[in-house]
Amino acid sequence: MLADAPTDSFYGINLNQNVVLQQIGYDGASGTAWHRMFKISTGNIIITALGFVPGYWVSIFTIEIMGRKWIQIQGFLLAALFRASPPPPD
Repeated sequence: MLADAPTDSFYGINLNQNVVLQQIGYDGASGTAWHRMFKISTGNIIITALGFVPGYWVSIFTIEIMGRKWIQIQGFLLAALFRASPPPPD
């Protein structure tokens, strides 16, 4: 059960990615099929560049200082915090 926690956190946060894309205006709600696909792809690149890439580099630079176990625990705690946070107001 605990071994599934990293996978559940990663995919659980990605399940709501369409909501994030709507909030930043890259949901591909209008236009031709090509324009919709292009907007969604661009939005996914933005989310990856702002979220995942910095996290990888922070882990690479701090893994020997903080330890693998503590970095993994922090990832679980942040994933839980993001999952439990309320949605933004309309």
